[in-house]
Amino acid sequence: MRGRLRLLFKGYQTGYEDGKTVKIEYRWADGQYDRLPSMAADLVRDQVAVIAALGTPAVRVAKAATATIPIAFATIADPVQMGFVTSLNRPGGNLTGVTLLAVEVGPKLLEILRGVVPSATIIALLVNPTNPNSEMQSKNTQEAAHKLGLELHVLNASVENDFDSAFTKLRELKASALIIAQDVYFNAESARLAALTGRHAIPAIYPLPEFAVAGGLFSYGASRSDAWRQAGVYVGRILKGEKPAELPVVHANGATASRAVLAYLVAAIDRLSNPASCAEVVEEANRDLFELMHEHEESLGMGTTLVGAVLTANQLVTFNVGDSRCYLFSAGQLVQLSDDDVPEGETDRFGPRRSHVLTQALGGSSFPLTIEPHVTVDAPLAPGEILLLCSDGLSDMVANQVIRDIISRAKAPLQAARGLAGKAFSAGAKDNLSVIVARRTGASPEPAA
Repeated sequence: MRGRLRLLFKGYQTGYEDGKTVKIEYRWADGQYDRLPSMAADLVRDQVAVIAALGTPAVRVAKAATATIPIAFATIADPVQMGFVTSLNRPGGNLTGVTLLAVEVGPKLLEILRGVVPSATIIALLVNPTNPNSEMQSKNTQEAAHKLGLELHVLNASVENDFDSAFTKLRELKASALIIAQDVYFNAESARLAALTGRHAIPAIYPLPEFAVAGGLFSYGASRSDAWRQAGVYVGRILKGEKPAELPVVHANGATASRAVLAYLVAAIDRLSNPASCAEVVEEANRDLFELMHEHEESLGMGTTLVGAVLTANQLVTFNVGDSRCYLFSAGQLVQLSDDDVPEGETDRFGPRRSHVLTQALGGSSFPLTIEPHVTVDAPLAPGEILLLCSDGLSDMVANQVIRDIISRAKAPLQAARGLAGKAFSAGAKDNLSVIVARRTGASPEPAA
């Protein structure tokens, strides 16, 4: 807890000093969620200027306690799905903050665990039933297990005495591996959980690095460090007068990862234009990202999706990892050139999605993972043809037919980009939004990305 508070203070401390320019009231429940409502009520009665809520249970209780006091949060959940904000770009109301989206890594944890223990056919999932994320965690992982032909059993633990009985049940089920779901209480008990998995000789995975640091077998997921620090930044900005409704919810570490990958790719633009080496360059950028994490522990788990295009006089090379997309607009038709790295059954992504689970991304883990970039080679663009590169903030919220119509009506790429962004925002834009529109003119193109 002290470490988390230090990171929070580091985020907003510029211009503030506890006890002099600002007074800080502390409340923490030590994983006992039933204590949270009275704590939130105390803060509301004290008429604090802003509430920093760390963890999904605390965010939910804080939101229920006040609709007027600003709340800066850090959560592993999807804030839109949980009802904390209207959208990520335009939160509305009195809440904003940072999300790690660790709830949705359950299927990926299962996939990794199966790769490490290929003989495992019976797997257990340990959840805290008092955590509001537990139902979604169980559902996502159960669906993934069914697709993989695995038998998954959900075990519950919400207090210390539950751990021993859960591991006893695990033996009775003859489970060969264990997934430990993300939970604030489980975070505090990382060392105990790691010791139990060792004592029972059960391979286990957890979505935060703290489990592996405490002696567990391995972890997969983002570090919370950047999330706490960014939440602190928002606390400082709110204290200086900014409104939560106008501060977009951000993904922890995402901006840092995007900048690092972009810098690597720009430096290797000549090799990107060669289909034989394009995938290799993207793989190198992924390895470089993990090296950066190793040098800066606070960035563990940062990740990003990627989509790019290189146009020469002879060919068009497009590449992507994740669910960012590349479209070609030609002769009034819109064609997707990229491939979506999403679970089976979620390729038609327009409209409300069950989750934002990806089957691969650059980074996104506390330990190195390989990727398989998608690379497509097409004929060079003809004069007047248009390329659209976008994040899922656009493709999730605007149907392909509407995208096509906006591009066809626009007189210039900038007008098209603004029209597309405006349409996504008006639809709610439930994710961060990036849009690039490029039109081939009559001149022969030079290599560019």
